[in-house]
Amino acid sequence: MVITFRGAHASRHLTGTGLSTEAVESTIVAAIEEGVETASAIGPFWGRVDVRGYAIEFRAFPTGEDEETINVGTYYLAFTP
Repeated sequence: MVITFRGAHASRHLTGTGLSTEAVESTIVAAIEEGVETASAIGPFWGRVDVRGYAIEFRAFPTGEDEETINVGTYYLAFTP
C-alpha cells in the first residue's frame, strides 16, 4: 500500500500550531495502515488523529486500478486545545 499526500495544500492548516508536517502526516499514515487492516469495504473515508493535543481530521480515498494507493486529499484542525 502506498499513501500519498497532496503536497503543501493541507500543511497550511498547521500554521501557528507548532506541529510539523512530518509529525502530522506520519500519525495519519499510522492510523490509515491500522484502519485498512480491518476495513470491510473500499471507498472514501475520513479519520481523526491526535498530535500533541491537537485533533487533526483528514479525508482520504483509494486511487488507481488496484486501489492499493490511498491519497490523503486534505487534513485540518478539528479544534484547537
